[in-house]
Amino acid sequence: MRGRFSKTRHIGKEHSQEQRTEGGGTGGGSRTERGRTEGGSGRIYKKKGLLKRAGILGAEGMGATAGEGMQWVWGFNPVMELLVHAPQKVLRCYLAKGLCGSRWRLLEEKAQAAGVVVEWAEREALDEWTRGAPHQGMLARVVAFSFLSEEALLGLVLPPREDSCILLLDGIEDPQNFGAIARTSLALGLSALVIGKNRATGITPAALKASAGALVHLPIAQVTNLCRLLERLKKGGYWSLAATPQGSKLLWEMDGRGPWVVVIGGEGRGIGPNLLKHCDLHLRIPMSGFVSSLNASVSGGIVLYELFRQRKMKEAETGGGVV
Repeated sequence: MRGRFSKTRHIGKEHSQEQRTEGGGTGGGSRTERGRTEGGSGRIYKKKGLLKRAGILGAEGMGATAGEGMQWVWGFNPVMELLVHAPQKVLRCYLAKGLCGSRWRLLEEKAQAAGVVVEWAEREALDEWTRGAPHQGMLARVVAFSFLSEEALLGLVLPPREDSCILLLDGIEDPQNFGAIARTSLALGLSALVIGKNRATGITPAALKASAGALVHLPIAQVTNLCRLLERLKKGGYWSLAATPQGSKLLWEMDGRGPWVVVIGGEGRGIGPNLLKHCDLHLRIPMSGFVSSLNASVSGGIVLYELFRQRKMKEAETGGGVV
């Protein structure tokens, strides 16, 4: 036992003192010749077959299955954000053996304070479970993330404030892009993030890691019809702008005051033509050189920062703030 942890287990090649107990102790079971403690908590997984039978590896033999209604989160920042701000979502943590340093001790303390079960595993086991993704020696099984409905979103963002800003993402399928956009959105104080149900990534482990935990804090809605939602937001008092290479105005020619919905399209296809028709402004980011386009997270960040800059400049001019 470690502090207030309800249970600490070790998974890997080496046996802990807890796992050496035969026929009793913490493990509560007998150790087999294959290196797995049966009937207790001190299980040791060495081979894919054992991982499959334990329900940790999927049937295809690659990656870990979190279970129905659950999902995986990995990386220090995403797991720490959950332990600090939403500990009720964290069901279990897995740490790689050999981790040391102040931030890992802090993470262990946060897990202890939340009463979260911690298991120690060989790094190779975590590599197997995450299909080689960069997990930083930290993996957590959490309650699956859910999205706001369209009605819940409207109840949250209407009526708009003068500084309200919603980011609407059309066809963002890359979780790295999604996570990076979320990180920028949180840094700039956006009201909410919206994605469609088709051609869109979800709140995946890769997206959470790329967001450095920002997706834990942002209100995120998933809707069937982005055009319908945009029209409802406009009727509620928002203006809308689309970032597109074919924009008729340059980005800095807009007036950033007032509530805005910013629409960003995915790489390759961009913003759908039907959704583009519903946007009040079509703006382009000026570029020089041989590059004619930017990825979604970069272009989204540029547009959002220009809005942020203009608003801060207006506040400074009216004596309401500093740049």
